[in-house]
Amino acid sequence: LFSLGLRTGLIVASLIPMSMVCGILVMSFLDISIDQISLAALIIALGMLVDNGIVMSENIMVQMEKGKKAIDAAVDSANELKVPLLVSSLTTGAAF
Repeated sequence: LFSLGLRTGLIVASLIPMSMVCGILVMSFLDISIDQISLAALIIALGMLVDNGIVMSENIMVQMEKGKKAIDAAVDSANELKVPLLVSSLTTGAAF
């Protein structure tokens, strides 16, 4: 994570508290209690979120090293990785 640079690391790391707050707010809105199962699901989702963020960041960096602008690199990376990251997340979710 830190090999991608401090800025990229901070961006990916900032997703953790934001997603936890959003997850807990949605759970409270839907009257879902925080028990062992829901807490384990939040932890697994956080791991997938960080992993997907790192993969996306690495691909954006590769695209930018090829000479693309940041926004073009981000769009191309999203288009290139949308199916693999979705399938990866679905298989992880199916396993648990």
